[in-house]
Amino acid sequence: VVGGDRLRATLRPNLMSEVFASLLHRPAPVGRDVLEVTRHTVARERRCGRVECMLMAGVAEFCLAHGVGTLTAVVETWWLPRLQQAGFSTRPLGLPAEIDGQDVLALEIFVDPTAYRSVRRAAGLDRSVLHRSGPRTRGAFHERPSRLH
Repeated sequence: VVGGDRLRATLRPNLMSEVFASLLHRPAPVGRDVLEVTRHTVARERRCGRVECMLMAGVAEFCLAHGVGTLTAVVETWWLPRLQQAGFSTRPLGLPAEIDGQDVLALEIFVDPTAYRSVRRAAGLDRSVLHRSGPRTRGAFHERPSRLH
């Protein structure tokens, strides 16, 4: 495994609402069409390259297939230009703050077909990066997981 993301429903208590609420200057969006992305990780030697874009493309593809148009996340501030260069629109949910020596902020990330096409181009992808291991039901986030292949 060289990387991964965890997507969590926002209808129940989550990291944004429970642990990082102090970063919010306005309420974070919640709903069946909003997921929280946490624990984004890429092996150090693969960062800022194709693997990172493949992960972003996989998350975007999963979101679009399941009717999710918004992600929420707590990110280091250096992620803003990276996300925007990949094609995602973003909106801060508050001001940056320092946590454990890192400048971070709560963020909304908007997932739409344009962003998906842009990040696929950046990753050099011509096909899906997801392997589905269950039924595809639009909007049903809690079915069996999808994995990158």
